[in-house]
Amino acid sequence: MAPCSSPAESGLARSTRAWVVASIGALGVIATACDRVPFTAPSGSAITISTASAALSTDTVPVVALVVEGAQSSSTGTTGTGGNNNSSTVTSGAGNPVHNGTVVDFSTTIGTIVPAEATTVNGKVTVNFVGNGQVGTAVITVTSGPAIKTAQITLSAPSGS
Repeated sequence: MAPCSSPAESGLARSTRAWVVASIGALGVIATACDRVPFTAPSGSAITISTASAALSTDTVPVVALVVEGAQSSSTGTTGTGGNNNSSTVTSGAGNPVHNGTVVDFSTTIGTIVPAEATTVNGKVTVNFVGNGQVGTAVITVTSGPAIKTAQITLSAPSGS
């Protein structure tokens, strides 16, 4: 007895199989592309920056950023022992720290930030501001997705310069 299929059915089966294979391949490409997109803070997030408000122009100073979802941040102020810390605070609607691995970018108008991009652990990331000997006010900008915050470090010349 001959198989019960017509040439049209065989073509239909081949078309369906080709469509399934192409769809699976496309899903693989999409999944791979998503792995390459940086994960940044969602809208409504706020960044808190803690760093020294003054330093020598040749100093290396830690800069700590905390990124919180569902929060609004207040303006930058000075807090800490002897007024040495430049920080902003998260106020109304404070939520949870962003997911681990959220990308945070740093830039400065004087000196450099090392590394210029880092990822969060429990919403927090620490980098270093490295002075280049220039005297003035370094404005440090921290961004992740739509969240952005700035802080300033006043840089003075080392003694004997």
